[in-house]
Amino acid sequence: MTLTLYTVGHGNRQIGELIALLKEAGVDTLVDVRAQPRSRHNPQFNDDALRLACEHAGIVYHWAGKQLGGMRDPRPESPHRALPEGLRGFADHMDTDAFQKGAAQLRNLADRGTCAILCAERDPAHCHRSLIADYLTLQGARVIHLIAPGEMREHALSPAVRRESAALVYDRQVNGELGL
Repeated sequence: MTLTLYTVGHGNRQIGELIALLKEAGVDTLVDVRAQPRSRHNPQFNDDALRLACEHAGIVYHWAGKQLGGMRDPRPESPHRALPEGLRGFADHMDTDAFQKGAAQLRNLADRGTCAILCAERDPAHCHRSLIADYLTLQGARVIHLIAPGEMREHALSPAVRRESAALVYDRQVNGELGL
């Protein structure tokens, strides 16, 4: 049986909208992959408020921002030339033991129930969770992005990614050629 995980971005939704999306997909565990589980503009998604809303909805909340959070500085020698700086730093982090451990824990949670990862950006294409989705997809998982009520999108690998041994490298141009 193929492991299935969901992703969702809170954006500027109301907390009830997010919970409804999760319930519609049958999610029982929400893994927050924000580096800082706080929002100045959307305080309803601060970790304490989100944890409480999830608890009331029967959803387990986990914060995994230490291992799986974005907002990381890229290495000067980063091979991920096809990514913007913010995502490049996270792609570099994906080569670390901390990321590998966090991804393994995420898979274990998903083995036990219906799991979704959460970040702030509504559009997965502009969020580091798309890189997590690439990693999980290449490990044989099915990843589905929750977009809006009744709207889900199966993850498609980034055209910039290729596998090099066990690592992912984002150095392809949009046309599939290696970057120069």
